[in-house]
Amino acid sequence: MDTNPNIKPEQTRDLANAPTGPAEEAAEELSDLEAEAQARADVKLEEAERWEGVNTSDAVVQEILTRGVVEVAVRADLEKALRSGRKLRVKLGIDPTGPLLHIGRSVPLFKLRQYQQAGHQVVLIIGDGTALVGDASDKDSERPLLTYEQIEANMATYKEQVGKVLDLDKVEFRYNGDWLLKLGT
Repeated sequence: MDTNPNIKPEQTRDLANAPTGPAEEAAEELSDLEAEAQARADVKLEEAERWEGVNTSDAVVQEILTRGVVEVAVRADLEKALRSGRKLRVKLGIDPTGPLLHIGRSVPLFKLRQYQQAGHQVVLIIGDGTALVGDASDKDSERPLLTYEQIEANMATYKEQVGKVLDLDKVEFRYNGDWLLKLGT
């Protein structure tokens, strides 16, 4: 078989897979349309889930805005979002510098429970990456640098402790090391 020196090998693969006639072109176009329709259906389903199961009653909105709250900096915006019916993603970050969550974490955890009970998505961001760098967190002295083994040991009990306040089946856990540790490479 003679090969054309002007055609590169990767082009021959493209040519071999190219439609050869109107029927093949129509089939390929239909396949592309079906793939696009499936992608749009997935997006619509995901969008519908964002609006599903959110309680927008006055009592629930007022509880979130007032119970255990000193001040809401953008109250009108938050109230509008809570009344919209759209599922909010509410996040809290916790650095695993020790094996026990201290009592100061109870206030935001109970506030997250209010959001969760209203149908919103709670995201708990575990600061494994932040704990590695010894973040000073505006304290008088820096936290000591921890090994990853120490951090993992500290994180081991977090889910159990958080589970005493939140429904763990509805909590999304994220680890900031997933993106922070890539910055150093």
